[in-house]
Amino acid sequence: MKISAKVSTLSPDPVHIEREACITQCLEETDCFLVFSKSNDLCIKYNYSSASYIVVTKTEASERSVVAFKTDLPENSCPGSLESISFTGTINSKRYRWDATETGWFMTNVCPEDWKLLERPNSVTICVRSFFKGERTTTWKMAKEFCEQYYWKLTGIETKEEAKALGFDGIVWTGGYCNGTCEDYILVDGYSTKAYVGNLQKLPHPEQCITYSNGDTMNFPCTEAIDGAVCGFQMQQTLD
Repeated sequence: MKISAKVSTLSPDPVHIEREACITQCLEETDCFLVFSKSNDLCIKYNYSSASYIVVTKTEASERSVVAFKTDLPENSCPGSLESISFTGTINSKRYRWDATETGWFMTNVCPEDWKLLERPNSVTICVRSFFKGERTTTWKMAKEFCEQYYWKLTGIETKEEAKALGFDGIVWTGGYCNGTCEDYILVDGYSTKAYVGNLQKLPHPEQCITYSNGDTMNFPCTEAIDGAVCGFQMQQTLD
């Protein structure tokens, strides 16, 4: 299924090959499930076994970028609209799916080797990584914007056990903040349900955010500049 779109997340290196030939190669290759072509002779192929988090954004036809999904079509027919497509497929006996967003679709598959996998009791599995810059130049707002530019989320830490398991260096922002009495913290990632604050400081600042350092968490003024951010994304549940 070919549509006018682009891959918005980090991509493998492109190869110079004619677009239709690239799509045909992907169809014939067992592990390939997606093709992104910026121009008629520049192609990027994605293999399911190495894909982690991919965001596809719809574009105008005038941009001439094309994304080709390997997907199961109803009764091998051409659907009347994109909304009628389930965007699921099967690779090596494993079924995958694309979830719709306001601007396109996303898919999560494997947690990269340099990230941490957290399995939570509420059947939510997330993949997180600390982006440690080594210099104190990052406010909480900047940390949130950094994660979101790669379609990740500034991620919250729910328990003391999670904090200990992460083992990240430096002092970095997590996805928890408050504005007011700070009796409760709000999580901005969409998949964390409670905020763990191991070392609660009494601060005069009405706006406070949660940091991570040395296996534990602490509240700081959100405008404080520290080392970086804990970014993450939620893993999809495996299809039956």
